[in-house]
Amino acid sequence: MPERDWPFDQPRNTASITLRSIVFGDAPILHVTHDEDDHGWQFLGLEDARDNDACVVGLGEIVTRDPSVIELADLPPGWHAWRSSSAAPWQRAPNPREDRSCSVIEGPGRGRTDLRIPYALFEKASTFPESSYGATTVTVILADGRRIEEVVLGGAEWIVKVGGRRVSESTELDFAVGEIVDVIPQRRRWRWW
Repeated sequence: MPERDWPFDQPRNTASITLRSIVFGDAPILHVTHDEDDHGWQFLGLEDARDNDACVVGLGEIVTRDPSVIELADLPPGWHAWRSSSAAPWQRAPNPREDRSCSVIEGPGRGRTDLRIPYALFEKASTFPESSYGATTVTVILADGRRIEEVVLGGAEWIVKVGGRRVSESTELDFAVGEIVDVIPQRRRWRWW
Protein backbone atom coordinates (compact mmCIF):
# COMPACT_ATOMS: atom_id res chain seq x y z
CA MET A 1 0.00 0.00 0.00
CA PRO A 2 1.49 3.38 -0.98
CA GLU A 3 2.33 5.70 1.92
CA ARG A 4 -0.23 8.27 0.76
CA ASP A 5 -2.98 5.62 1.18
CA TRP A 6 -1.91 4.61 4.71
CA PRO A 7 -5.17 4.99 6.69
CA PHE A 8 -3.86 5.14 10.28
CA ASP A 9 -2.88 8.44 11.89
CA GLN A 10 0.29 6.79 13.21
CA PRO A 11 3.24 5.54 11.14
CA ARG A 12 3.63 1.93 10.02
CA ASN A 13 6.42 1.33 12.55
CA THR A 14 4.32 2.36 15.56
CA ALA A 15 4.67 -0.28 18.26
CA SER A 16 1.59 -2.44 18.56
CA ILE A 17 0.97 -5.06 21.20
CA THR A 18 -0.19 -8.41 19.93
CA LEU A 19 0.20 -12.11 20.59
CA ARG A 20 2.85 -14.58 19.46
CA SER A 21 0.03 -16.92 18.46
CA ILE A 22 -1.10 -14.25 15.95
CA VAL A 23 2.35 -13.24 14.69
CA PHE A 24 4.00 -16.67 14.57
CA GLY A 25 0.94 -18.90 14.40
CA ASP A 26 -2.35 -18.80 12.63
CA ALA A 27 -4.56 -17.34 15.37
CA PRO A 28 -6.91 -14.64 14.03
CA ILE A 29 -7.17 -11.07 15.32
CA LEU A 30 -10.56 -10.93 17.02
CA HIS A 31 -10.24 -8.03 19.49
CA VAL A 32 -8.63 -4.63 18.86
CA THR A 33 -8.20 -1.81 21.36
CA HIS A 34 -7.11 1.76 20.72
CA ASP A 35 -5.94 2.95 24.13
CA GLU A 36 -7.03 6.38 25.27
CA ASP A 37 -4.02 7.19 27.46
CA ASP A 38 -1.24 6.67 24.90
CA HIS A 39 -3.15 6.03 21.65
CA GLY A 40 -1.51 2.61 21.54
CA TRP A 41 -2.99 -0.29 19.58
CA GLN A 42 -3.48 -3.86 20.75
CA PHE A 43 -4.42 -6.70 18.39
CA LEU A 44 -5.61 -9.72 20.35
CA GLY A 45 -7.84 -12.79 20.38
CA LEU A 46 -11.02 -13.12 22.42
CA GLU A 47 -9.45 -15.17 25.23
CA ASP A 48 -7.52 -13.59 28.10
CA ALA A 49 -3.91 -13.14 27.02
CA ARG A 50 -1.00 -14.65 28.92
CA ASP A 51 2.14 -12.59 29.62
CA ASN A 52 4.38 -15.07 27.81
CA ASP A 53 2.26 -14.82 24.64
CA ALA A 54 2.61 -11.03 24.33
CA CYS A 55 4.88 -9.43 21.75
CA VAL A 56 5.40 -6.05 20.09
CA VAL A 57 5.39 -5.53 16.32
CA GLY A 58 4.99 -2.57 14.00
CA LEU A 59 1.48 -1.51 13.01
CA GLY A 60 2.39 -2.16 9.36
CA GLU A 61 3.18 -5.80 10.19
CA ILE A 62 -0.30 -6.19 11.67
CA VAL A 63 -1.91 -4.75 8.53
CA THR A 64 0.18 -7.09 6.36
CA ARG A 65 -0.96 -10.11 8.41
CA ASP A 66 -4.63 -9.09 8.50
CA PRO A 67 -5.68 -6.32 6.07
CA SER A 68 -9.20 -6.30 7.56
CA VAL A 69 -7.89 -4.21 10.47
CA ILE A 70 -7.69 -1.28 8.03
CA GLU A 71 -11.43 -0.95 8.66
CA LEU A 72 -10.52 0.05 12.22
CA ALA A 73 -8.07 2.84 11.34
CA ASP A 74 -10.67 5.40 12.42
CA LEU A 75 -11.38 3.65 15.74
CA PRO A 76 -11.29 6.47 18.32
CA PRO A 77 -8.89 6.28 21.27
CA GLY A 78 -10.64 4.67 24.23
CA TRP A 79 -12.68 2.34 21.98
CA HIS A 80 -12.38 -1.31 21.09
CA ALA A 81 -13.64 -3.55 18.31
CA TRP A 82 -14.32 -7.28 18.24
CA ARG A 83 -15.67 -10.04 16.06
CA SER A 84 -16.50 -13.69 16.62
CA SER A 85 -14.35 -14.97 13.73
CA SER A 86 -12.10 -13.60 11.01
CA ALA A 87 -15.07 -13.79 8.61
CA ALA A 88 -17.46 -11.87 10.91
CA PRO A 89 -17.96 -8.10 10.73
CA TRP A 90 -16.27 -5.85 13.29
CA GLN A 91 -18.40 -4.51 16.16
CA ARG A 92 -17.34 -1.25 17.90
CA ALA A 93 -17.98 0.38 21.27
CA PRO A 94 -16.28 2.51 23.93
CA ASN A 95 -13.89 0.28 25.85
CA PRO A 96 -15.40 -0.44 29.29
CA ARG A 97 -11.93 -1.41 30.57
CA GLU A 98 -10.40 1.94 29.61
CA ASP A 99 -10.78 3.27 33.16
CA ARG A 100 -8.08 0.77 34.16
CA SER A 101 -5.34 -0.43 31.87
CA CYS A 102 -6.43 -2.66 29.02
CA SER A 103 -2.85 -3.68 28.56
CA VAL A 104 -1.99 -7.24 27.66
CA ILE A 105 0.65 -7.19 30.38
CA GLU A 106 -0.61 -5.79 33.66
CA GLY A 107 0.47 -5.61 37.28
CA PRO A 108 3.32 -4.03 39.25
CA GLY A 109 6.54 -4.04 37.29
CA ARG A 110 4.91 -5.92 34.41
CA GLY A 111 3.55 -3.01 32.34
CA ARG A 112 5.30 -2.26 29.07
CA THR A 113 5.19 1.48 29.80
CA ASP A 114 8.36 1.11 31.90
CA LEU A 115 10.21 0.10 28.69
CA ARG A 116 8.88 2.96 26.54
CA ILE A 117 11.45 5.57 25.55
CA PRO A 118 10.55 9.26 26.03
CA TYR A 119 8.04 10.52 23.46
CA ALA A 120 10.38 13.09 21.86
CA LEU A 121 12.92 10.32 21.26
CA PHE A 122 10.20 8.03 19.86
CA GLU A 123 9.41 10.74 17.29
CA LYS A 124 13.09 10.83 16.34
CA ALA A 125 13.53 7.03 16.29
CA SER A 126 10.42 6.61 14.14
CA THR A 127 12.32 8.33 11.30
CA PHE A 128 15.13 5.75 11.42
CA PRO A 129 15.13 2.79 9.01
CA GLU A 130 13.79 -0.49 10.30
CA SER A 131 16.38 -3.18 10.94
CA SER A 132 13.87 -6.04 10.96
CA TYR A 133 10.06 -6.39 10.86
CA GLY A 134 9.02 -3.20 12.64
CA ALA A 135 12.12 -3.07 14.83
CA THR A 136 14.76 -0.35 14.84
CA THR A 137 18.28 -0.89 16.18
CA VAL A 138 19.74 2.16 17.92
CA THR A 139 22.45 3.34 20.25
CA VAL A 140 21.00 5.11 23.28
CA ILE A 141 22.85 7.95 24.94
CA LEU A 142 22.39 8.26 28.70
CA ALA A 143 22.50 11.43 30.80
CA ASP A 144 25.88 10.40 32.26
CA GLY A 145 27.36 10.08 28.73
CA ARG A 146 27.30 6.29 28.51
CA ARG A 147 26.39 4.79 25.15
CA ILE A 148 24.40 1.56 25.05
CA GLU A 149 24.66 -0.10 21.64
CA GLU A 150 22.47 -2.71 20.00
CA VAL A 151 19.23 -1.55 21.61
CA VAL A 152 16.30 -2.86 19.59
CA LEU A 153 13.14 -0.78 19.70
CA GLY A 154 9.85 -2.37 18.73
CA GLY A 155 7.90 0.14 16.67
CA ALA A 156 10.58 2.75 17.48
CA GLU A 157 9.30 3.18 21.04
CA TRP A 158 9.54 -0.01 23.16
CA ILE A 159 12.86 -1.49 24.28
CA VAL A 160 12.62 -5.18 23.35
CA LYS A 161 16.29 -6.24 23.21
CA VAL A 162 19.64 -4.98 24.48
CA GLY A 163 22.83 -6.54 23.14
CA GLY A 164 20.91 -9.46 21.65
CA ARG A 165 19.15 -10.25 24.95
CA ARG A 166 15.34 -10.03 25.06
CA VAL A 167 13.98 -7.62 27.66
CA SER A 168 10.49 -7.82 29.16
CA GLU A 169 10.87 -5.70 32.31
CA SER A 170 12.83 -2.56 33.17
CA THR A 171 14.52 -4.46 36.01
CA GLU A 172 16.41 -6.42 33.33
CA LEU A 173 18.13 -3.24 32.06
CA ASP A 174 21.53 -2.00 33.25
CA PHE A 175 20.20 1.58 33.05
CA ALA A 176 16.98 3.45 33.74
CA VAL A 177 14.82 4.36 30.75
CA GLY A 178 14.48 7.84 32.25
CA GLU A 179 18.25 8.31 31.84
CA ILE A 180 17.99 8.17 28.03
CA VAL A 181 18.67 11.60 26.53
CA ASP A 182 19.21 10.69 22.88
CA VAL A 183 19.00 7.87 20.34
CA ILE A 184 21.03 7.48 17.17
CA PRO A 185 20.53 4.95 14.40
CA GLN A 186 22.89 2.04 14.41
CA ARG A 187 24.06 0.45 11.24
CA ARG A 188 23.51 -3.26 11.04
CA ARG A 189 26.69 -5.18 11.73
CA TRP A 190 27.23 -8.28 9.66
CA ARG A 191 28.97 -11.11 11.39
CA TRP A 192 30.90 -13.57 9.29
CA TRP A 193 31.01 -17.03 10.76
